[in-house]
Amino acid sequence: MKFRVKWREAEQALASAGEHGYLCWRINSMLEKAGIPVRSVDERQELQAKLWATATPESARAHLYLAVKYAEPEQVAEAGLDRFFALVDALQDRHREQRPLVSRTAREARSLVRAAALALVYDKGDLFAFLGSQEIEANEWFITCRRDWVMRHDRAALLAAATPHGIWKLRGMIANGREHFDRAVAAHWAVRQRPTRAP
Repeated sequence: MKFRVKWREAEQALASAGEHGYLCWRINSMLEKAGIPVRSVDERQELQAKLWATATPESARAHLYLAVKYAEPEQVAEAGLDRFFALVDALQDRHREQRPLVSRTAREARSLVRAAALALVYDKGDLFAFLGSQEIEANEWFITCRRDWVMRHDRAALLAAATPHGIWKLRGMIANGREHFDRAVAAHWAVRQRPTRAP
């Protein structure tokens, strides 16, 4: 049986599972019953890679949910927040009556964005491609998106500095709280420029 046929059967089972369809053991059971193996880590990663690569805001609930649920931080860092939040928003908008699913997805999305930002910092990725068209703000310590922190100001500034005039560009993207960003960046650069004492 081809994957598409198996996946259609799994989607139908997940769609009819009601408010408990988000439980991990139930999802895995339905996938296994449809002939999609997910017992091992490799099997789950293979399935997730397929779902992530093909997910769009028009995808079915099961497809969206599993693509978001099993997404890796590196995938989100590479795809950017525009695509990621488009999938999350589509899932939430179409299934608001299923509160456990919506609230769980929102929690997982927040933690995944933070992990993706750390992956971006680690890989010295493109901050502006990652942020995309998302509205960002700044609080005392962090760049935030949708009221959740994304990364510290000093880390964001270092990534932005890789682009010509990047810090000014990032500052211009901040809708609220630029004074926090300015203060944090000035303090960070002052520390970096401080001469070290001779031994």
